[in-house]
Amino acid sequence: MLSNMMKNNSHRVDYLNFKAVGMNGSFGIYVRGCLQNEQPYSMEAKRRLFICLDYARRSMEEEKLVAVYMDIFDLQNANNLAFQEMETDLRKGMFEKVLFADLEEIFKDSVLNEKLFDLAESVEGIEFIDVDGNVFEAKKIPLNQILGV
Repeated sequence: MLSNMMKNNSHRVDYLNFKAVGMNGSFGIYVRGCLQNEQPYSMEAKRRLFICLDYARRSMEEEKLVAVYMDIFDLQNANNLAFQEMETDLRKGMFEKVLFADLEEIFKDSVLNEKLFDLAESVEGIEFIDVDGNVFEAKKIPLNQILGV
């Protein structure tokens, strides 16, 4: 994984536990980071990965971790290929939660923001969480509840 953190515009996906695919409470981790000049690797991505893994170990059922997705990007060209693979896996129903180090950072990227909203609306039961306890999910509310009937 470290070798991918050393190259801009690279991505990596590691599938860890196929037994957890589709299980209630199964989840994936998505991290991304930028490789700054003079850095041997993306310290940002490494820090976020360690934070997410520690959170999963302490606060989640880590045996239900299905996959880890990582994008290393530069500011001029963010391909987000690992994010696209995660999106595909979510639509296949491989897991129902995605853990991020910081949801706010993801929402600041207009492309990823739009994709998260699309996923939340089109994939039933999906939940996006971060290590600070922020949760984003789209609940389908019955029309009669909206109308108060």
